[in-house]
Amino acid sequence: MMSQVLSQTQWLVFPLVTVVMFTLLFTSTLVWIFRRGAREEYRRRSLSALDDGAVQGDRHG
Repeated sequence: MMSQVLSQTQWLVFPLVTVVMFTLLFTSTLVWIFRRGAREEYRRRSLSALDDGAVQGDRHG
């Protein structure tokens, strides 16, 4: 019965699109986190919370 219902519906494309979108978002987030030079940027930003000087502008916007 379940296979009959699923074979007659047109809404099966939405779960596939959702999985593809999630995979793309997850992969792009990992690439952004582990990009070249990110470690130094994260270290600089983590130390800026302890700095008493003036706030530096963001390098990335």
